[in-house]
Amino acid sequence: QAFAAAQPQSQAVWAPLWRSLAKQAGIFTFLVTLAVLATALWQLLDPQHALSAMIIAHPSMPSLNAAEPWRLVSPAFLHFSATHLIFNLFWWWYLAGRVELFLGRGVLIALFLFTAIASNLAQYLVSGPLFGGLSGVVYGLFGFAMIMSAKRGGPLYLPPALLVFMIGWLVLGYTEVLWVDMANEAHFVGLLSGIVAGAFVRFGLRK
Repeated sequence: QAFAAAQPQSQAVWAPLWRSLAKQAGIFTFLVTLAVLATALWQLLDPQHALSAMIIAHPSMPSLNAAEPWRLVSPAFLHFSATHLIFNLFWWWYLAGRVELFLGRGVLIALFLFTAIASNLAQYLVSGPLFGGLSGVVYGLFGFAMIMSAKRGGPLYLPPALLVFMIGWLVLGYTEVLWVDMANEAHFVGLLSGIVAGAFVRFGLRK
């Protein structure tokens, strides 16, 4: 009886939460989230093979391989701690969901690919192939939304406190204050690529 009573109570808690989350994002936002979580599980079960399959250049071939173009994007799915994973997925859902619902799935897919490739290449050129994380894309989405925020209260409007936090976190990454090794070049180039994409969409595609 206790188990039977617990089921409806659990459903009463999770069902409204799921409906609320579903309203904040589209299918591509959801699919990337699932892919990141699946990659995290793979890393947990078989870290060596997961890493060698997903980093930008295969360990036995440190230069980029044109026969494996997915490696330009796949490092975005890798994460190296629970904090790293949760932080990036939170901001991905918050920013990507808005872009997808407001501008459509095609724009988000193009933005994801553009910012992931740009940020991953920049980090690779500076630090080599051993890096990962969705934060380059997150900063790309942030830069994109920053340019597209035409007015206060719009669908892509970013509160000033969020602007301060994200830029502050980017700057802190270049100091020795933080206790973690951050992919600073991926963050910075991700931000720049998002700004470029935002300027292109807002001013280059006026219609």
